[in-house]
Parts: sequence; C-alpha cells; structure tokens
Amino acid sequence: MPHPAGRLAMAAAAVAATVLAAASPALARPHVKEWPVKAEFTVLNDITAGFDDALYATDGSLGRLFRITQTGRISSVEIGESLRGVTAGPDGALWVTDGSLDRITRVGRDGSLTHHELPEQGSFPTGIVTGPDGGLWFTELRGDRIGRLATTGEIDEYDIPTPGAFAADITVGPDRALWFTEQSTDKVGRVSTSGTVTEYALPEGSLPGPIAAAGDSLYVALRNTNAIIELSTAGEILATRPLPTELADPHSMAVSPGGGRLWIAQENARSIARMTTDGVFGRDLELRSGPDDLAFDHDGDLWYIAADDARIGRIELR
Repeated sequence: MPHPAGRLAMAAAAVAATVLAAASPALARPHVKEWPVKAEFTVLNDITAGFDDALYATDGSLGRLFRITQTGRISSVEIGESLRGVTAGPDGALWVTDGSLDRITRVGRDGSLTHHELPEQGSFPTGIVTGPDGGLWFTELRGDRIGRLATTGEIDEYDIPTPGAFAADITVGPDRALWFTEQSTDKVGRVSTSGTVTEYALPEGSLPGPIAAAGDSLYVALRNTNAIIELSTAGEILATRPLPTELADPHSMAVSPGGGRLWIAQENARSIARMTTDGVFGRDLELRSGPDDLAFDHDGDLWYIAADDARIGRIELR
C-alpha cells in the first residue's frame, strides 16, 4: 500500500490537476469523431464549411466534391478531374478549383454546375478564397499568376514577379489584400485588390506552406524548418515560433472564430497543434490519422481531412 505521505501527495496532485483543468479549458481534451470516405482511390485535398451547416471536401483523384453532414452522412458529386481548393462564395455557392482541367467550377445550392475555363492551359489553379471585394481569388500553382474570378465569370490574372513560385495557399490579410505563399522561392506574396503584386523574402530553404491571418498579423507555417513565423502587413518578420513537435510537417492552419488561437495540422505527427497569437503552445491533439486541412464550421467546431486514410473528422470544441 502507498505510504500515507504518498497518498497525500497524490491527492494534492489530483486537486491541482482539477484546478488547472478548470482554469484552462483550452487544455481539456475535446471529443473527436471520424468518418471514412468509402470511395476507393480518394485523395482529399481541401475542406470548407458550406451555407447549409454541412462541410465540403475536394477530391484530387476522383474529381468529386464530398458533402458531409453534422451526423457524418457523406455524399458526393462528380465535377472534374483533380479538385484542389474550395471556398464558400459571396453568392451563396461553392467555388472549386480543378488543377488538371485548368478551370474553376461554381456549385450552386441547387446542385447546378457552371465551369469557368482559365485563359492559359497548364495554370493548375489550386488555392481559392473569397476576397474582400467580393471576387474569388486563386493561386496558379504552375502558371506563376494570381487570378481573380468575378461571380459573373470575368477573369483577371496578375503575374508573380519571381518565376517558378509554385504558389499554393492564399488568404485575406488584415489589410484587405490577398496574401499567398511561394513554396519554391521561399517568399510570401501580397496582391492588392487592384492587382499590385509585392513579394517578401522568408528564410532560405524554409518551404512556406499554409498562411493565415489573425489580428493585425499574418502567420506562415514553414514545413522544412518546423516553425510558425509572424509577419506584419509590411512583410517584416515579427517572430519565429518553433513547433514543439519535431518533424511535424504543418500542412494547414485555421484561426479560431474568436481570432486568438491558431490550429495547425501536423500531417507527419498525426496531430493538431494549438498556438495563441502571441506564441504560446498548448498540448497537441493526437489523432489516428495525419490531418491535411482544417476548417471551422458555423458552430465553432473544428473539422479536418486526412488524405492518406481518406477520413473526415470533427473536433467538438463547444
């Protein structure tokens, strides 16, 4: 039997843990639910919340757009070949990039499909986001351009100054410009809604991946150096935050609805990291699958996709 002093120490530790958990709800372990996508050869790429309380995920192998309800019911529609990014547009529709077919498809609430072909073949549209001007802004992974698609179908394109940029992720910055990462050139780019493109250098060999905006700053995950950097809207590096988990390979980031916390998908570590905007990391949330992309739903729960295991998961944070 434990010594009385040992029992007292264990009791004190238990009380302290209880108090800590009550004082720090962010450290409590949320409930995780996963659903497999039962479609052979599925490769999930991107996920976003729709306007109907469902989540939508793109497939890069089968060309399908998957719809998953809050209860885990999954359905799909075929709309292309290699679907990449998806975003909810200002018109109540979903907009999806198709890299192989060099087009962007509008998926209406009624299920209607409208395809918009890009001017140049081989552009490979990838990331897409609704801009502050009501346009759909997207990256061209191989075209070295940033594009803008109006909901009425007009397309404008803006050249990235550095060739071979391999631009993928894109987000709206706190300055109402569009910010994107250049994976092959170790740069971050900014394009104003009028089309002026500016580039900023990042550490050499860092392999910038996902980019997100919170507060007055931009946050970029560096896949090679396993860190998150904070940038000002002037392109100045304000801080570098090494990820506590080694070789995490951050694939995606999502900002909590309140804006004070970043959630980081660590594909190689099969976990999600939590970091406040001032650089304090919480305990990693371990998963059975390696997360590739993240999105919050309208209720504040966090969803993820795992490409290798073809799974869609929900993390209940309420």
